Amino acid sequence: MEDIKDLKAFTQKIDKIMKYTDNDINRAKQVVQGILKDFVVIKGKINIERNNESGLFIIFFHKYKHYLVDKYSVIQEGSNLFSVDIKKSFLDFFKEIDIRLNTESHQKEKVSKINIQFEKEFSPAIISQLLGKLENRDLTSVTIQMENIFSYIFGRDSNVFVQLEYEEISSLEYEENIKEHIMLREQEKVKIEESIKKVEEGEKEKDELSELKNNLINEGNIIVNGELSLSPIKGKFISELTVGEVIAVKINDTSQKAINIIKQLNLITEDGKIKKVKGKIIFLKKTEKGYQILVRIAPLIILEITEEEEIKVECFTPIQNQASKTKKGKKEKDNTKIIIIYSIVSSIVVAAVILLLV
Repeated sequence: MEDIKDLKAFTQKIDKIMKYTDNDINRAKQVVQGILKDFVVIKGKINIERNNESGLFIIFFHKYKHYLVDKYSVIQEGSNLFSVDIKKSFLDFFKEIDIRLNTESHQKEKVSKINIQFEKEFSPAIISQLLGKLENRDLTSVTIQMENIFSYIFGRDSNVFVQLEYEEISSLEYEENIKEHIMLREQEKVKIEESIKKVEEGEKEKDELSELKNNLINEGNIIVNGELSLSPIKGKFISELTVGEVIAVKINDTSQKAINIIKQLNLITEDGKIKKVKGKIIFLKKTEKGYQILVRIAPLIILEITEEEEIKVECFTPIQNQASKTKKGKKEKDNTKIIIIYSIVSSIVVAAVILLLV
């Protein structure tokens, strides 16, 4: 069983990096096995003296196909970023950049300029030369090359100073670290945004109900807690109810004002149980807490109900709808009778015509 799992994991890793090996499965296997390092990473930090700014950047090159795989950079005011340790692993160095990219303090426009210039500068021919210099451990020439790029971006008189280190990694390390880190970060970002949205929507719904309740109280209404009367067989699902429908409810409140209402409306039985009463829905909305409902059971008396579950509620069809249905049914019956009579008469006429012809 373990062998099957290991084989599956190995196959999944190969699938991740086939795009970097031109679908060469043998090369992909070497990458997964750790034999082949097919990426070169340049880590760098910059100090822009004239602007009192500092920055970090990391660039991923394909070692054999000579193209720019990915790049990240950040620029901030002050010289703090230049104190970041350039000897950090590519992943830790990337995280130093990524964490700052998710704050409002970095210079977004300048980061955008850097990334655009990287795209322009790093053609396959330039990358080939640059990787050749690194292979010969000529880090000084590469550093001067990067300083020229940043001087072009920020101005020749900006006094740009660059410090570099490079590292060879595999495309699998890139996929399983950088790509997955970004994916998880984006998922977390979506979760946070969704949570904020839910809170905002909840506050909006809460404000809507609170405002309505305040208006009703200002108009002289009394609002007490209540509950729905269930009808599992003949009832109507709560999600199907609409404002204006008449349903069965009960007062479920131990406050003095609720007790007074129960007595005034004679809603208590001889054995002390609360009677159900008909009421008209004046507000209904599904929220995170469940269904929020306001039901008017008498002039100036309203029940506030919260129901978390999808239940069937005892619902009363208005009389006019019943009459309409009865009238419609009667009309349909009359139409049926006319059709039958017409069919009989037609048959008699046809028979008479046939007899005359004979």
